[in-house]
Amino acid sequence: MKLSIKSDLGLQILALYSLLIVPIVIIALAFDYLAGQRLQEETQAHDLALAHAIAQETNSALQDSLFAVEKLAQMPSIRQMEIDGMQEVFEQFYSVRPDINLVYRLDANGTMLYHYPEAPRSTVGRDFSFREYFQRALHTKQPLVSLGRISPTTNQPVATAIMPIWNENHFLGVVGTNMKLQSLSDTLEDIAAEYKPEEQFQILILDASGKVIGSSNSDLLLMDFSAQSPGVTASLLNGESGNRIETDSQKEKKLYSFVPISSVTWGVVISRPTAVAFATPANFHRAVVLLIGAFLGIGLFFWFALLIRVIRPVEKLAEYSRAMGSGQPLEVRDAEQIERFSTRPDQIGHLIRSFKRMELAINARLDELETLLKTSAAVVSTLESQAVLERILEQVEHLLGVQKSVIVALDEKSGIFRARASRGMSERYIRSLEIAPDEPSSVTMRAIRSGMPIQIQDTETNPTFAPLRARAKAEGYRSVASIPLKTKHAPPSALIVYSPEPQVFSERQLNLLTTFANQAAMAIENAELYARSDARLQ
Repeated sequence: MKLSIKSDLGLQILALYSLLIVPIVIIALAFDYLAGQRLQEETQAHDLALAHAIAQETNSALQDSLFAVEKLAQMPSIRQMEIDGMQEVFEQFYSVRPDINLVYRLDANGTMLYHYPEAPRSTVGRDFSFREYFQRALHTKQPLVSLGRISPTTNQPVATAIMPIWNENHFLGVVGTNMKLQSLSDTLEDIAAEYKPEEQFQILILDASGKVIGSSNSDLLLMDFSAQSPGVTASLLNGESGNRIETDSQKEKKLYSFVPISSVTWGVVISRPTAVAFATPANFHRAVVLLIGAFLGIGLFFWFALLIRVIRPVEKLAEYSRAMGSGQPLEVRDAEQIERFSTRPDQIGHLIRSFKRMELAINARLDELETLLKTSAAVVSTLESQAVLERILEQVEHLLGVQKSVIVALDEKSGIFRARASRGMSERYIRSLEIAPDEPSSVTMRAIRSGMPIQIQDTETNPTFAPLRARAKAEGYRSVASIPLKTKHAPPSALIVYSPEPQVFSERQLNLLTTFANQAAMAIENAELYARSDARLQ
């Protein structure tokens, strides 16, 4: 029985509830997800783009500093360690580089020869060979940048651009320029000032050791950032860039956007709390949850109101349905309730009355099937195989609605399969029906060889049926199923049914056809065995 929303109360209730609740919930959740994802991606992309821009600017400044110190190292007075000459050169260099607070020359042993400016504190004659940049300079001829530190000469946080000086393979010392880290921080402070203080927007520049050498908060200079966020620091120093959410040392989740600086092992980190960065999608998500909760509450109230009038009768109807399926009678109380519900004039009453009519129809069908089985048993008891086969095809048509069917068997004289009995087929088709045992496109041969039913859903689209497509069109069928007859003492045979429309035979239909095929096989074998016995007696 086909269910219609116009006549089925259950579908009406489901449709109404879905119409009220499901679209709103789906749209709200989808919009919440998409808007949240989009806003998070935009926030991350913005921070990452800003980090890239800062990294490029910082890289350009570092390249300029390295280029400048490389040019200083080529000047004769500096290479030959002439104090008067160095003083003049350093003074000129210092005057045009506001980002530099000290220019100096160390000899091959790391001793300070001269620095400019000379005040406020002189470190001439002091040994700086322990500095990491000096130890690195002993093994390279390329300019390099030191780690961040507090300069003992200026007492300010600095990073040094260093150029090793060599005379072929003889190390002559280094010339260095201390870059004011406060200058970097001042620039970062200007950028961060565009954001509100409550956003806690922070920009950091890290050196190769993970120390802060530039920050929008100058109090963080030379802080060990790796202790606060080891994962971000490790990724940055490995040359990676991207976004990451981590919990810092204060147990606060933060969004980190980081980009390495290509010329040195430095990097830029932009951070802010995720609660601030993603505040808008979080607020929207809470509103969506409240909205869904409200609609679910309305739905629960709706279902509670329907409980007495609709849902309880439907539950009893389900019990009635299960009882029909199992063949067990209902309890007296349940049967009385079903009978009372069936007198209602609304859809519930109509549905229950329909179930009662369906129960009567099922019982009538079972009686019909039982009668059919008894008839089949009586039919197979006769030795007139032709009449038996025609009776079987008649029952196939009656029970399955199949208008065209045929039983084929092997003609042992010609070695060709021919029709033994048919129903609804044209005489021309029956006369021309000849199937060679080795025909590759034959559904029947495939069924006989496999011992299993084989069906073609649509002869027009199935590529294996292409050679027989013209014959199918002429006879007027679009689907075919072949069921092998399991014979031991008779030639191989098969039951074939046809449908004028594309069709997939269900498991129930195939099982029923197999039953008829078995009955046909018994009839053929009985007739064959009788014929052989009669021949021996004669």
